[in-house]
Amino acid sequence: MFNSKEKKQEKLDAKLQEMMNSLGVGNLSGEDREVVESILSHGCFVNNAKILSALSGGTTQAIANSLLVDLLKTNLVLIRQNDEIIKLLRNILEKSGGNI
Repeated sequence: MFNSKEKKQEKLDAKLQEMMNSLGVGNLSGEDREVVESILSHGCFVNNAKILSALSGGTTQAIANSLLVDLLKTNLVLIRQNDEIIKLLRNILEKSGGNI
């Protein structure tokens, strides 16, 4: 009984990691990773876009939903880029011995 719950969670975790990797945010850590995981797993944009498009079927709604998903993806790109900038700045700070 417990093995099936654990396997199900492992599959969900693997799917989440795959999605994060495809969006370029798979290497995030700490609080940033938790936020992105939450958005991708339970996020308003993702789940509402799926639900609304299934319920409405309208072209206008489908376009709006698509734009919301694109907005989320754009934000994830910005998160990834900011994370890379922070890492580079930390490397510079470490190399300079903390004296900038």
